[in-house]
Formats: sequence, C-alpha cells, structure tokens
Amino acid sequence: MNRKIIKRINRHADFLLLEWLKTLISDKDYEKVSLKNMYSFLPDVNYFHANGCLRLSFYSPKWTRKSIKKLVSLGSSVEDITMKDLEDLAKKKGSVED
Repeated sequence: MNRKIIKRINRHADFLLLEWLKTLISDKDYEKVSLKNMYSFLPDVNYFHANGCLRLSFYSPKWTRKSIKKLVSLGSSVEDITMKDLEDLAKKKGSVED
C-alpha cells in the first residue's frame, strides 16, 4: 500500500477507536475524551496469552489498523469501514481458525 492510503487508514483507525471508546464511557467523561487523550483511556498492553501463544488484543490501535488494511485489500473503501465491519472480520477469522 502506498503512503497516502496508510495515512488515511491511520486517521480512520483513530476515529473508529474514539467512537468505540465514547460508547463505553459515562456521560460526564464523554466530553473529556478527544483524539489527543484517547490513548490514556485505552489499555497499555496490546497483547494477551492464549493457548501458549501471544495474540493481538481486540480494539487496540494496532488491531484496528491491521483489520482496516485487510478490508481495504479486499476492496472496501477506507472511509466506509465501520467498527461493525471490523468485528465481523474478527468473527469470520475466529470461525475459520476453530
């Protein structure tokens, strides 16, 4: 992928994480969360151990970017991708591995 697409993916990943994070927090903290301080609300650990393997955590910035890249390579437009699309991709991948 070229640099312009990667920049669009990174910006859109931050936007999707911000929207998802705002659905989880209380109403009083809703206005406090922005793109600048969003990472202070997210967990620091991006990986977890499962069955003796190190796995990438869901809803981490890296997981979001990686999933968007997969959908773009399958033909989706970057701006049209929603968190629902990322969740569906994760479910589909999980069912194939099982």
